[in-house]
Amino acid sequence: MGKLVKGILIFFSTIVALIIAAVVIIPLFVDLNDYKPEIEAAVKDKTGRTLSIEGELDLSIFPWVGVSTGKLILGNASGFKEQPFAVIGESNIKVKLMPLLSKEVEVSTVVLKGLELHLAKDAQGVSNWDDLVGPKEPIEASSGSSEEDSKADTPPALAALAIGGLVIEDSQMSWDDQQSGQHAQIKDFNLKLGAVAFNQPISVKMSLLLENAKPELTEKLSLSTMLVIDESMQRIQLTQLIVDSTTRGEIVSGGTVDAKIQANINVDLEQQKIQLTQFKLDSTVKGGIVPESEVEMHVLSDITYDLSKQIANLAELKIDTVVKGEVVPGGLLDARLVTGLALDLLQETVTLKGLKLNTNMINLTADIAVTQIKSNPQYSGALRIAQFSPKALMQQLKMTVPETTDKQVLQKLAMQFNIQGTTDSIALENLVINLDDTSIKGFTRVKQFKTPAIAFNLAIDTIDVDRYIAPKKEGAAPAPTATPATAVAAATTLLPMETIRGLNITGNLSIAKLKVAKLNMAGVNLKLQAKQGVLTTKQSIKQLYNGRYNGQISINAKGKNPVISLNEKIVGVQLEPLFGDMQPDTPAKIKGAANITAKLNMRGNTIPDIKSTLAGNINFFVTKGAITGFNVQEMLDVGKLFAKGKKMKASYANEQTLFSVLQGTATINKGIINNPDFLLESSTVEVKGAGTVNLVNDALSYKVQAKAKRSSKARPVAIKVSGTFSNPSYTVDALSMITEKEEEKINKAIDKHLGEGAGKAVNKLLKGFF
Repeated sequence: MGKLVKGILIFFSTIVALIIAAVVIIPLFVDLNDYKPEIEAAVKDKTGRTLSIEGELDLSIFPWVGVSTGKLILGNASGFKEQPFAVIGESNIKVKLMPLLSKEVEVSTVVLKGLELHLAKDAQGVSNWDDLVGPKEPIEASSGSSEEDSKADTPPALAALAIGGLVIEDSQMSWDDQQSGQHAQIKDFNLKLGAVAFNQPISVKMSLLLENAKPELTEKLSLSTMLVIDESMQRIQLTQLIVDSTTRGEIVSGGTVDAKIQANINVDLEQQKIQLTQFKLDSTVKGGIVPESEVEMHVLSDITYDLSKQIANLAELKIDTVVKGEVVPGGLLDARLVTGLALDLLQETVTLKGLKLNTNMINLTADIAVTQIKSNPQYSGALRIAQFSPKALMQQLKMTVPETTDKQVLQKLAMQFNIQGTTDSIALENLVINLDDTSIKGFTRVKQFKTPAIAFNLAIDTIDVDRYIAPKKEGAAPAPTATPATAVAAATTLLPMETIRGLNITGNLSIAKLKVAKLNMAGVNLKLQAKQGVLTTKQSIKQLYNGRYNGQISINAKGKNPVISLNEKIVGVQLEPLFGDMQPDTPAKIKGAANITAKLNMRGNTIPDIKSTLAGNINFFVTKGAITGFNVQEMLDVGKLFAKGKKMKASYANEQTLFSVLQGTATINKGIINNPDFLLESSTVEVKGAGTVNLVNDALSYKVQAKAKRSSKARPVAIKVSGTFSNPSYTVDALSMITEKEEEKINKAIDKHLGEGAGKAVNKLLKGFF
């Protein structure tokens, strides 16, 4: 036994002596610099590239096995620029010798100074490192089991790993892609790692400057963290991670973006999970994409990501944004978004739950789900905007508040709806909008954003439009009474024909109670369709001053000048209260229950053009009413006085004519209304006649015959109606009332006093005047 122990001691003593001898003798007798040519030749032989060793090579053995170098230059691949592929200004790496015997690796601080790396790709897609990597060899089928192969390929585990640190200073890298035209460069790259050991915090500090040619970009980046890696290399922790960056250039439209990220990161490769806690992003954008403005954004969240399931969860994402400057109305926008977010990449879904957006005076809540996010994104959800004051919001944003007749409107607005859509469509279903005292319900849908196809169905309970229009200016002339045709004409001048040609709309609007232009109505319904340059509407009013209304309007904008057609019908509408509401300061010129049908067409895009081309047919039938401004009975009395040779009155203002029926038909051609069968009838009077109305200048020209019913021998009285719609004039046509016998007597009397033939001449002259 003693001999065995002695032999073992002698063996180990010999080994130690040899190691000591090697440590002392090798550095003394071996100079690596003598082998520079051999090393350079070997690199040339293996890679086909030149290696230039310009600095000294220093070798150490014990207790550290290592080498230090001066400047090393590795040439570029054939076919690329003459610049070196890589340059190392100075390097130093050492490994402790004795721990290697126990499969433990202890490395001193690794130092690389002045590293330059120039990567490139030519127009054919060949890179300047392909020759170093070599062609990929096909994988041969293994005869053994996969488990055995796996064991064979797995390198032996290290018992321990310790590195004193890593220092890379004053380094740079360039990238020149001739195939894509991309050119980038990393300058001032510095990396410093503290002592590296498993399960121990490793300090990490890095900084660099990135420059890109197209788009033009300059990015200054710095990073610091404490890194922990376990011996299985399956768990990685980054604590106190801080990333600072400043971005300038064309990619941010010439502005500046400053960003700072802070977080703690846990990576568990065994469990396939990544967790970010206390994640925080602070960024500031100045100018460029926000001209003359500044945007501050602050993001907070805890994030988990399952690598195997590809599921990310942000339990409570908070985003605070402040925008200052001209990019927002009023120069200031303050917004906060809070939501839970779940992302499933395998199922292609994103879910936002409990979303809350607060910005200025608007508070929005929502739940939104997005599916097929990669292939064909589709989204749906429910949104609600709490009540706010539109007027106060516009004032806060320093926007022009529209002037309204009622100063109390635009005080309350709230809405809610369900939303569905894709990248090319959107639909708002179950839409509810509350504006002041008005409620709007229904849906609206838009498809094909490039050429939108719009559909809507909206129901309004009650609205007074007059409250929202601008008040009438003092001293302004009153608006003329609008006929249905001129109302449509005025509307079409406000709509550019190009807009109508591009419309694709199908919709329905119903209003339970409506007040507009001082007119009150109920049961209003409008059906609208516009497609391929043709706009048609069908409208009806169930309650219109004790009557009703139905109509249809068509605007054909296919040609250069639009063609407009109307088909309208009014039944039993009381004219006095209608005109009384429309023009309360002006007495109604006609009263009664009106029944009117009109079929009209016109051409043009201005009111003068429309009036001058207006054509069609009108039938009117008014019952139990009156015409104000003249009294036909008094005019009959004037006729009697005239027949007796007594003096006539000149005019009869503030009078009226009662009637049981007022009716007639009319044709319209080139803006002239021709009414050949005017009839007004009461229990005592009958008025018949004909006339015209010039819509271009609103001129009236009527001649009627009024006759009392109580006597069959009563002489009819001729009446001339002239003036305009707004200011008609009624006069008795005295000369036309002269009978042939009376005209003969007058002519004889004039001949007697003035000479033969004078009577006829004077009579002709007088008729010309009258």
